[in-house]
Amino acid sequence: MFETPIHADVALIKALKADGKGNLVYRKTARNFGPIMAAAARQTIVQVSEIVPVGGLDRKTW
Repeated sequence: MFETPIHADVALIKALKADGKGNLVYRKTARNFGPIMAAAARQTIVQVSEIVPVGGLDRKTW
């Protein structure tokens, strides 16, 4: 039996940090479904705690 995937028009997700180009840093359980839902939707609306300049997402703070 083949199930067709569900496509979303809009995804509402939460992330820890974002930069000006739309790169996101997720925390805790948001790392499980946040990136998948952002890729599956046509438009993504993100709530972030902090916006940093491009290049300001340092891997050491993740």
